[in-house]
Order: sequence, then structure tokens, then C-alpha cells
Amino acid sequence: MGETLTTGYETVKDKAGKALTAVVDTVSPSVELPKEGTLLASLKPTDFDYASLEAKRPRDLAMERGTARGLIDAPALTDYLNAVLGRVAEQAPVFGVPARVYVRDSFEINASAMPSGAVVMPLGILRVIDTEDELAFLLGHEFAHVYRRHHGSEWYVTTQKYSLAAMELGFDVAQSFRHRFATKAENQLDDLMLANEASLLLSETILSPAWTRSQEDEADVIGLDLMHTAGYDYRAAFTVLAKLGEAEKQLVAEQKQPGQRVLDYLENRVDDTRVSRQIDPAKWQQLVGGVAKQAWAWVNRQFTRNHRTHEDRATFLTDYADGTGQYVTAVKRRQPVPWSAQGRKAPPRTVTSADAATIRAVFDNYELAQRAEEALDKRNAKTALDLARKASRSPTAHAAYPRVISFDALVALRKEEAGRQELRPALDSNEPALIIYQKLWLAPMTKRDWGEASRLVEQAREAIGDSPNLLPVRIYLLVKQDNKPEALALAAQCRLEYPDVVGPLCDQALEGRDWQPRERVARRS
Repeated sequence: MGETLTTGYETVKDKAGKALTAVVDTVSPSVELPKEGTLLASLKPTDFDYASLEAKRPRDLAMERGTARGLIDAPALTDYLNAVLGRVAEQAPVFGVPARVYVRDSFEINASAMPSGAVVMPLGILRVIDTEDELAFLLGHEFAHVYRRHHGSEWYVTTQKYSLAAMELGFDVAQSFRHRFATKAENQLDDLMLANEASLLLSETILSPAWTRSQEDEADVIGLDLMHTAGYDYRAAFTVLAKLGEAEKQLVAEQKQPGQRVLDYLENRVDDTRVSRQIDPAKWQQLVGGVAKQAWAWVNRQFTRNHRTHEDRATFLTDYADGTGQYVTAVKRRQPVPWSAQGRKAPPRTVTSADAATIRAVFDNYELAQRAEEALDKRNAKTALDLARKASRSPTAHAAYPRVISFDALVALRKEEAGRQELRPALDSNEPALIIYQKLWLAPMTKRDWGEASRLVEQAREAIGDSPNLLPVRIYLLVKQDNKPEALALAAQCRLEYPDVVGPLCDQALEGRDWQPRERVARRS
């Protein structure tokens, strides 16, 4: 990797750049608006078979389940969200768009839409919302991406690059440590697991479609038209944009950026190795900061250079609404969402009291899980375990997040086997997450029980689908079981489908170097 921090950083930057440059959109002209009336009213029905999009749903969901903590199994919440989406979608001049909402197990605030019509709403963005009107605008925006078929033919490969580029970045940072200081760390840094963990840490920022300016503007305008036509207060669109702007600023000000989180993870990963103890602490900190922080800063610039502020979006929509002459300012009573402060007092009429209580419990339990993670970050494992176990009660008994925190807390208390038992209920979730399987297969890999590790990997494939994140570990295990022909074939497939990013990791797995997975596993907030 080179003998200086700068060289290490440049190598990381260059490698990540090959994978990431191709997926950064350029700014294109804004959407063309009608001279009179609304954009929605000017759109004509098409004979496109929207129902055909749904065939891509398993692929899209496999990608979601294979990234970070996957999706949340919360039927009452998703039913409510889909009811609002249905009311909004009915206003479009097309029928049969297979749009359906799924909730991502993440506190990020970036929603996304997939070619199959899957609309993914992170729990983080839902926590910002107070009214059904605000929700209607956000869902209308994501629905518009599907309805207007904004996804290009290369969308899936491009989005995979977003999620998998983080893997290679983490892998290269780890390699820069090893090559700079000691080859003895070869078996102490688990390359492939490190890549997976870096992916968990970084993907919440970069796993989202890079829409062009015209596509984003069109989705904003159609989203506004749809929610207004459906009877919602269109001014709520500006309310939620302002909230998202403030939430984004708060995240920047208060939360660790992904580069810092990777820094912390790498420090924890190798802090107690013989190699790191031979290094002057100041130089060690400089190395981690110099490589991880700078590498992430470069990546972050690529994905934010065309980012439109929420203020710009609000200004654009204000000009549009004023120009149509179709928007009236009559006061409408906004319905609260069930989890808001007002909704807890008086749930919306569209939700039963039982469902409203269940929905609130989902949010409350995730708050407990977040508090548990904060306690664990402060090395208070007992408090973390107590909170995480409370968060694992119904209706989130099978959720990945509290189970992962319980596992990490028990590992910190040197009760790893008990930690694995805490994970197992999550295997019964209707929305299985790859991170659960990753933590479970650490033990058999450490014991070189390749058969049991392979069984868990295949179980993950069956539950989640063929996520690209599984390819390196599948190849590695085939090599360890002396099945080199199948490993070579799978590595060739990997290079063909994902040459820029996961391909190098598959080649690394093909070498079959021994793993020594560490107990400390990064968490994702």
C-alpha cells in the first residue's frame, strides 16, 4: 500500500474511485413544467404493463435484506403506510403500479424507491414525520419515481456498487494498516468480515439511487400534486422538507460521520493485537485518522457534490405551486400519524386503536434499542443488555436491531454462547437480516467448522436471497472444503457481475487465507 499515510490514502481513494465514479450523477436540466395547470393533470395514461415490474421484487428485497440490518417485520405499521400510499397512488392516471412500502431497520433519513415498486422508508425518516399529510408527500415522491420509470436499465448494478463500494473501501483501509506495520497481523485482521462490517457502517449514506436533477424535481412536483389531489394539505410538503433539512443538519452536527465510525471500528478491531501495542499511540491515531477519515471524506464528496438542499427543493415547489393557480390555501385539518405526540393522544381515524398501540410500541422499542447501543458505546454492557432485552419484547421480538445489541453486550460480558442464543429468535422474522447470520457463523469459522459455517450461509441464502454480500464467504468456504472447481466458477461469476467492487473480494476469498474473526463486531445506528 505504500510507506506513507498519503500513499495509503491515495491507493484507497483510487481503488474506491474506480467503483464509485461511475455511479455519481451529473446535474441535468430541471423538469419541464406545463405552462398552465399541474404537471399531474398534463400526464397521459400509458399502455406500459406496470404489473411486470413486480417480477423484480425478490431481487430488490434480497438487496435490502443483505445490507445492514435489513427490513423491519411490523405488519401494523406497514399496513398503515401502504394505506396512505394507496390513497396517494389512486390519483395517478395509471393503474396497476405494484408499489408497496417496506420499513428499513435504520435511523437514516433517506427513503428510496426500487424498480419493482418497493418503496423503502427507513425508521429514521418516519420518526421525523408528525402528520399523515407529510407522510403522503414523501410517499408520493417515491411513488413518482416508480410511476415515471426513472430507474435506468443499469439501476440494479449501479445501486449494488453503492452498497458494495463500502466493502472495498474498508478492505483497502485494513490492508493499508497491514502493509504499513506488520505482516504478522495477517491472521489477526479478518479481511472479509472487516469488509462486511465496513459495508454496514457506510452503506446507510450511499445506498440510495442517484437520481438526476430532473428526476428529483419531477418526483417532487408529482408528489405534491398527488398528495394535494388526494385531499391532503399540500403545505405539509414544505413542513416536512424543513424538518428533513434540520434533521440532516443535526445528524452532521451530533452524530459520527461514517468515516469516524469506521475509524472507531478499526481501532477496536486491532487495539489489543500484539502489532498495535508495538506502535506509538499517537502514530496509530494518526494512521487511522489519515486513512479512514480522508478516504471517507473523498467518498462523501462524490455523493454530495450534486446534493440539493431541502431549502432549494422547497423554493422550487413554492414557485411551482404559485404558478399553477390550482393550489388553494384553505385550511385543512391534518391527521397525525400514530407514533407522533399528537397521534398518541388521538390516533388517525384510519387506524384501529389496537393497531395504533402496536405501531407506537415498535417506535418505543427501537428507542430502547438505541439507548442500549448508546450504553454499550459507553462500555456499560449490563445496562445495554437490560435495555436491549426490553426492546426485544413484542412486537419487535424478532427484530434484528435489539438482538444484535444483546449479542454484542453479552460478548462484552464474555458470554458469547448466550449471545448467540439471543440472536436465534431473529431467524424467525418474516424479514430476515443478513447481519444475524453473519454473527452466527463467526463461531464455527473460528473453530474451523466449515460444514456448520456453510450450513448457516446456505440458510442465509434461502432466507434472504442471493445477496452479493454472500459471494466472498461462499467462495472462501468452498475453498476450505476442498471444492476448488466450484469456488473458481463462483469467483468467475462474481468478477463478471461485480467486477469493480466485490470482484476483488471474491479473488481474495479464493486464496483461502485462514480467518481469525474477532468477537467485537461493529454496530450500525
